[in-house]
Amino acid sequence: MSQSTSILEDLLAAIPELRSQIYFKASLTALSHAMEDQVLAGRDRPLVIANFQRERFYRQEAHRYLRIAELTDQVYVLAAPETDFTNRTDHYEMVAFHPTDALSEEWHLVVFGEHYAACLICRERQGIAVERSLLLAPDQARRFEGVWTFDRAVVSKAAELLLARILTYRPELSSKVAAATALFAPDPTIAAARPGPERKVRAPQGSLLPNGKAPRWRRRGDRQCHRKKPLNSYKLQATSRKPSACCLKLNA
Repeated sequence: MSQSTSILEDLLAAIPELRSQIYFKASLTALSHAMEDQVLAGRDRPLVIANFQRERFYRQEAHRYLRIAELTDQVYVLAAPETDFTNRTDHYEMVAFHPTDALSEEWHLVVFGEHYAACLICRERQGIAVERSLLLAPDQARRFEGVWTFDRAVVSKAAELLLARILTYRPELSSKVAAATALFAPDPTIAAARPGPERKVRAPQGSLLPNGKAPRWRRRGDRQCHRKKPLNSYKLQATSRKPSACCLKLNA
């Protein structure tokens, strides 16, 4: 089974305001280790999804994921098989994708927990010139285009895309993936409790001040609508005012 779409491209299409950057492989290794260390040092039981381009790259980091699996049961490791990497449940869920899948050119790490969320979504870019003056081994100088962020909305979308890809290879994990999705799904009760945008209150027709000018109104929620006196006080003055002696004399 082969999937031609790129997770990075799907993420950028879903959130157009995202801007990708170029990273060396050495930088991605350091960032990934920092994210994994955060999981190991924290108290969360987060969702962790790691995509390795090849099985041999996964083997170099397998010991770290054995430790992570002791902290949470929501760990998924993806890699293109080379020897004995197969679809199975071990200490964590292993997903062997087809070597022609776009995942074979991508480096992904997603961590989503209650107190910590981050994702690294990258795709290797071939043919990008590398300066010879850089003191990096050829493998470490490989370049990737991608996104590294702590934005929980972006992290949840990246997790959603990767979990959907996992199900194409391991549909029997649908119940477990549904439980993982519930970790980052928005709470409808919280969304319903959020206040709506403020609206300005307009003065009723005919509610002018004694000087004939319209009052200045504040937003709803202020103690008084008018900056000096409440509207009711002006209405009271207008209804209780009696004609002056000068006016009576003119009318006579």
